[in-house]
Amino acid sequence: MTFISHAQNYEDVMLWRALKHIESGFYIDAGAWSPNLDSVTKAFYERGWQGINVEPNPDYIEQYAEKRSKDINLCVAVSDHVGEDEMYFVSNPGLSSLNRNIAEGHRSLGWETAPANVKIRTLVDICEEYCLTREIHFLKVDVEGFEEQALKGNDWVRFRPWVVVVEATLPMSQIENHEAWEPILLNAHYALAYVDGLNRFYVAVEHEELLTAFKYPPNVFDDFKMASETRAEVKAEQAEAKAEQAEVKAERAEVKAEQAEAKVERAEARAEQAEAKALKFHSELLLLYASRSWRITKPIRKSMQFFTKIFCLLGRLMRRSLRLPKRAGHWCLVTLRAYLLKRPELKARVRIWLHSYPKLEAKLRQLAAIENHPHVYEIEAPLPLNALDKIRPVTDGDIDGYLRRIYDEIEQRKTEPKIAD
Repeated sequence: MTFISHAQNYEDVMLWRALKHIESGFYIDAGAWSPNLDSVTKAFYERGWQGINVEPNPDYIEQYAEKRSKDINLCVAVSDHVGEDEMYFVSNPGLSSLNRNIAEGHRSLGWETAPANVKIRTLVDICEEYCLTREIHFLKVDVEGFEEQALKGNDWVRFRPWVVVVEATLPMSQIENHEAWEPILLNAHYALAYVDGLNRFYVAVEHEELLTAFKYPPNVFDDFKMASETRAEVKAEQAEAKAEQAEVKAERAEVKAEQAEAKVERAEARAEQAEAKALKFHSELLLLYASRSWRITKPIRKSMQFFTKIFCLLGRLMRRSLRLPKRAGHWCLVTLRAYLLKRPELKARVRIWLHSYPKLEAKLRQLAAIENHPHVYEIEAPLPLNALDKIRPVTDGDIDGYLRRIYDEIEQRKTEPKIAD
């Protein structure tokens, strides 16, 4: 399986060559910076390793908490004492340092710096809390000019990483600075194994079998790729996939265009056929108009047109004449109603008279409902069957003239035997 290198200078390739036989190993990364960019430990984490990431920048610790949930992520700086100290955070986060002189140098080059207090722990303090029962397979130290203090803060008798990798040049330069701190490792019985121009690799003497792994620099036999190369390949594959999709869409568009063109051709063919039929019909019609039979039958056609108009006119007159009786009846009913409304005495008599002929009264109401003109034909709402029984007796003072006669008729009807419907 090809090894994907995420480190800045192939540090993870060299460490993997020496330690790939270890399953589920453990590491400490002092000055871890980003969990993704130029990370020495990312490739190991992806292969099931775990470790401690020490980074004083809270933004990057949040990223570690999100992307390295199995790791121990400490938002502290490492030195030779425990407490707090002022750290200089540079606008290029990888250059942040506890060393004021280094920070001033970055500022002179145009980088912005912002001092802030951070917690300080030693390597021995961290190891006593997390590594009492763990074997530390490698320690990486990249603390931007504070390597001597970081290495002094470990107990190299109790806690002995198999391999130690230390950045050995001043920040952003090729000036070596290992003379100040290398004796710490040499006196702790570590042997220099490899120098890559940026870092120096040391192997504990009790694991001197690992020295052969550092004999040669990274090469083709390590079967590795840079993460940037892998990302470029992925982007190239995505671009190729998009190109294929675009090609497929273009082919589909071409097919649709061909189909549309075929439809247009069929429509043009149908239009030409229709035009040909129209021309043929027109020519046949002209031949028909020019024929002798058409000229001979012209008087007959004129006569038929004349009689057709006459018959249509007679039909309209007949239909109107059939509606005259109905309209006359309507007029009579309307006139009669208006006449009765002006004469209350006569209206009352007609009402009583209509009650004597229920079929006629029902017919008039049915006619009014059919014609949708109830206000024209309705003389008065029909009385209920027991309405006459509920009429109170009328005294002589209430009756005068024709009203007396109406009252007598009502009293007479009340005494007549009732006929069931």
